[in-house]
Amino acid sequence: MYITKFSSLDETLQAALQRDIDRWVPGLRIIAIRVTKPTIPKSIQSNYEAVEAERTRLKVVEEKHTVVKREAETEKMRALVEAEKLAAVEAVALELKLKQKQSEQAIAEISNQMLANNSKAEADAYFYRLKREAEANSLLLTPNYLQLEAVRALSNNTKIFWGDRLPSVYADGTAATLLPTGKVPT
Repeated sequence: MYITKFSSLDETLQAALQRDIDRWVPGLRIIAIRVTKPTIPKSIQSNYEAVEAERTRLKVVEEKHTVVKREAETEKMRALVEAEKLAAVEAVALELKLKQKQSEQAIAEISNQMLANNSKAEADAYFYRLKREAEANSLLLTPNYLQLEAVRALSNNTKIFWGDRLPSVYADGTAATLLPTGKVPT
């Protein structure tokens, strides 16, 4: 107070004294107080200036330390915000990739279901066609029809053998050729 705020010492001292006087001696008023600055010897002043210089240097060091600390905190906060931002971007990218994979899986399931349905429909159609053919054949293959087909097959057979022993005479439908006994044409 006596060093750094010497210019306001008069007013501060007057206010403190007036407060005490009002309490103990009502009615007395202090009009003015004047404190003169003392003359300080050179040795004390140089010592004081050295102390003040050291105090100023310490304040500068403390301020630098505070500034460095704040810069480090700011850099840490900035790095934290950047890391959170990158994590958020990565989370969004992973979410997007997950949704894409789920969509692909759903599409593959639908495609597999369609393929299975198509295969089942083809198998059902093939079964139905075979069943209808079997029903048609059962209606078509009557004993009279089978006898007719047997007669046609025999009439279409162009190889005819005569004789009491086979093959002594061979006819292929165009001309009859006599062969020696026991020999069959190849």
